[in-house]
Amino acid sequence: DFDNASERAQLSIPAGTSDGLATLSFPSVPVGSTTGATYARFRISSDAAAANPFGAASDGEVEDHRARIFDPSDGFVRSRTRQAQAGAGTFGSALAAIGDVNGDGIDDLAVGRPSSSAASSVEIQLLDAQGAVSARTFIPSQQNGTRFGASVAPLGDLDGDGVADIAVGEPLAAGGQGGLVLILLNPDGSAKQRIQHASATAGNDQFGRAVAN
Repeated sequence: DFDNASERAQLSIPAGTSDGLATLSFPSVPVGSTTGATYARFRISSDAAAANPFGAASDGEVEDHRARIFDPSDGFVRSRTRQAQAGAGTFGSALAAIGDVNGDGIDDLAVGRPSSSAASSVEIQLLDAQGAVSARTFIPSQQNGTRFGASVAPLGDLDGDGVADIAVGEPLAAGGQGGLVLILLNPDGSAKQRIQHASATAGNDQFGRAVAN
């Protein structure tokens, strides 16, 4: 309800401010609200009239941003587990759910950490039932600067040993010609075998920049 005073938020920004973060604290979504798509309207102006839900203001701008209202009881998000690694700015550049690697009935993850100058790697993360990492295994690139791990995709159980396998792109291999590596995994997430696929064409085509199952 755009003109309901109990569903609005406002703040004042000091004169002369050219950069910074402004945080609006919105009231709770009223009980009984319809779920689904809606819009939030933002009015930015030096005119006090901009605080009104409608009507003209002497300056500023108006922006409408799409939002979505979810029912918290529908299980959309129950919990989040956040991961980060210090000093690894490209960690998470590629991510794939690769199936159950260690046979515990829980899907596991492959996370790319590519580099165009140093060693790259793919991290196999074995997850527990809460989404936390119970074990990590790093699969390093065989050469520096290939951006190994720029893309990752699940392959299912390619060799029939009951363990999920992955495909990893390295688009700067062979001087930018690119390459694709099929990696057969062990149950602990380590690499059992690498199968290298080179680009069929010469030149800087960065083959392997994206891969998909």
